[in-house]
Amino acid sequence: MKKYVVILLAAMIFTFQAGCAKIIYVSQTATGNQSGEDWNNACASVTQALAAAKKDPDKQTEIWVAAGQYRETIAMRNMVKIFGGFSGTESNQEDRNWLDHITIIDGTGLEASTVSAVGIGEADSSGYTAELNGFTIQGSSKSGIYCSNASPNILNCIITANAAPEGGGIYCDRSSPLISFCAILHNTAEKGAGVYCNQSSPRITKSVLAMNTATSGGGLYCQNQSYPGLINCTLADNTGSGIECGSSAWVRLLNCIVWNPGIQIAGENAASSRVEYTCLRNGWAGLGNIAGDPLFVNDQTGDYHLQPVSPCVDAGHPDPLWNDEKLPPGLGSARCDMGAYGGTGMAGFPLLFTDSGILHVRADAAPGGNGSSWETALPSINAAIALQNYGEIWVAQGRYHESVPLKSDVAVYGGFAGNEKSRDARNWLAHETIIDASGLVNSAVVGANRALLDGFTVTGGNEPRIKCTETAPTVMHCTITSSVSLTDGSGVLCERSSPLFSYCIIAGNQVKELEGGGVQCSGLGSPKFLNCIIEDNSASKGGGFYCFAATTPLFMNCIIARNTATGKMENEPSGGGMHFVIEPPTLINCVITGNHGTGIVVVDDKITIVNSIIWNNSDKAIVVGDYMRDKAKVSYSCIEGGWPGEGNIDADPLFVDPENGDYHLQNGSPCIDAGLVAKAPNEDVEGRGRPGSDGLVDMGAYESMPEYSAMVYVRDWMMLE
Repeated sequence: MKKYVVILLAAMIFTFQAGCAKIIYVSQTATGNQSGEDWNNACASVTQALAAAKKDPDKQTEIWVAAGQYRETIAMRNMVKIFGGFSGTESNQEDRNWLDHITIIDGTGLEASTVSAVGIGEADSSGYTAELNGFTIQGSSKSGIYCSNASPNILNCIITANAAPEGGGIYCDRSSPLISFCAILHNTAEKGAGVYCNQSSPRITKSVLAMNTATSGGGLYCQNQSYPGLINCTLADNTGSGIECGSSAWVRLLNCIVWNPGIQIAGENAASSRVEYTCLRNGWAGLGNIAGDPLFVNDQTGDYHLQPVSPCVDAGHPDPLWNDEKLPPGLGSARCDMGAYGGTGMAGFPLLFTDSGILHVRADAAPGGNGSSWETALPSINAAIALQNYGEIWVAQGRYHESVPLKSDVAVYGGFAGNEKSRDARNWLAHETIIDASGLVNSAVVGANRALLDGFTVTGGNEPRIKCTETAPTVMHCTITSSVSLTDGSGVLCERSSPLFSYCIIAGNQVKELEGGGVQCSGLGSPKFLNCIIEDNSASKGGGFYCFAATTPLFMNCIIARNTATGKMENEPSGGGMHFVIEPPTLINCVITGNHGTGIVVVDDKITIVNSIIWNNSDKAIVVGDYMRDKAKVSYSCIEGGWPGEGNIDADPLFVDPENGDYHLQNGSPCIDAGLVAKAPNEDVEGRGRPGSDGLVDMGAYESMPEYSAMVYVRDWMMLE
């Protein structure tokens, strides 16, 4: 099982206390009499424990299952809760960790549903009901979980790699189970690869149904008086329509994201569905629904968290009833987000980290510290990364002469004075924290999936300052620049990677005879640059940004300025600002100006430009390859020399002070109120809301104000937190 599935659900832990229920233990490593009375004498299989529970059919019973892979099929029973995720030593249920202690029920080759629930699930007078909690269910050729006339609870489960003609992941017949905090992934079926409903109305909450494959209803299929209700769920990348509603059936969606190829809600009765405060590709009529790209962190690797700028953040139902987010100080909201993480407090957070403590780093730390406090800080970032598996690393101001390989699921924060008790008290502008790899053979920082680097100056190294190879880190509030020795190399190198750079400055980097001074990207990947400055870099081509070989970058609220293309072959322009070869980039509300060479060069592919300004570059504004002009979709943009497209203009944008890097718009600029509202991000580069109070948006990275004397410049981002 891929690790990302575990991380996907790490915020979705749902637990129950054992209370006075009888406990039967299961472990593959126990050496006792297999009575199930304790861990030493644990049953060898879940089936054996269920047989033991049958002896007391009216007694509330819990089965605790230690980590391992159990090759069996099981039949759930009334009055029995089955919990996975134990290490095999716990005496309290709350001590289990089903993410660390993976417990698999594998039905491969057994010609039956891996888990079946037949005629069970009605709660007793105390509310006790049958339950499956904390398992990976996989390998079945006849549905991962089969429910017939049953309504058990299915919680904290990963249901993956199952197949069936109908209901590959979960099959519901005359059943209404509660499915919550689950991931239903990579299942296959003709109908309802994720979940299939016949005369059934399951409740599905805070769950992900993704990457399932069916002819009809890849995520969910319902028919014959089935009315499933989904709250805060994400249905994404399912083939064969996201949801299909057959005869006399419809779905209820609230605070969800439905983002699949093809039709989102299909079928003869789809129009009867009740959909509110939900993001659907191509939209859907209903209160609070939106159609904008949800901006997942990395859907290619199955990470359906939302980027901080996602339109789904704070877009769920406004009633506080739906909002149980618990974000760090300063990041909370009174309104929930759409999607599976909308009620977990992690939807709009760039990445997910479990709370395993904070390690502290100080450049002047005394030897022998363990990092648990500033007084016992570790002396290097690498020392802390070696000790931290999940969680945060706080780094005090200073220069750290090392090459830092980031680690998955670890957040590294710079900008501390060295005495803070909370992260929101740091000031990374006042307390510069430098990773300097000058004289070292590697890059200053090497990326990792789901890693975070926040609040650093990154410089030096014999390779690009930040190097990402088949990874998707997030980099925020960082300055990425050449060392004082003018080391040759790009600021950022992305190879088959999809990183997110937000509120970063990539400046002063150079590649003497190659491409991509500021950033170079290649291979399949979707890097995103939000609210970034890429300036004063140089290379033979793509002084600011060079991209080739099927990469699809996104730039939003970015400034690409004063970069230089040093080489120019005969009759072939070199992008001083940006140079793209065989990939379709998208630029929204960007400024490309003052570059030496062409503003943007596009070879052999299309480009989409909206609400942007391309002005005062030493060569042409945009150059596209032969026969590619029709594929350059430019709209509502200010293009020097003009460009065909709706809303485009050719007029001096009237920057406030471009010679000194101030690209705000003067009063009277033709770019004010000239953008397309539907495509604009929710905020400008300084956090000012779009559209403005007049309901219109400006071209470029800044939303205009009547007076600029007290403006907060883009480099003063700390003041915006």
